[in-house]
Amino acid sequence: MAKTSKKNISSDLAKVLKGSLKKLIKLEFAMEAGPDGTPWPPGKDGKPLEETGKLKNSFVYTSDNSSASVTNTVPYFIQATKNKPVFPEGSTVPTLYTQVFNKDIKTYLDKEFKKAIWQK
Repeated sequence: MAKTSKKNISSDLAKVLKGSLKKLIKLEFAMEAGPDGTPWPPGKDGKPLEETGKLKNSFVYTSDNSSASVTNTVPYFIQATKNKPVFPEGSTVPTLYTQVFNKDIKTYLDKEFKKAIWQK
C-alpha cells in the first residue's frame, strides 16, 4: 500500500515568496530600475537610492502561515522613492516578478514532489 503524506505547504510557500521578494529587490537595485524595468533617475552621487546605503539595507522581509511581505524601515522611504518605484504599483504583477515567483515556486514544488515520491 502506498504511503500518503499530508503537509500544509502554505507556510512553506510563504517562505519561498519571501525569498523571491528579497531576490527581486536586490535585482532592482542591481539593474537600477523599478519593477517594470523603467530605469531610475540617477542619484546625487551616482547610483540611485544608494547615497548612504541605508535605504537599500533597510528592507525587512517577513512571512507567516499564509503570506509574505516586504517593508522598508527608513522614515524617508516614500519621499526617496517617489520617482523611483521599488514596489509594484496597481493590480498588475510585473513580468519580472511573475517569472521569479513561478521559478521559485516550481523549484519548491519539484523538491517536495521528489521527497514525497522517494519517501518510504
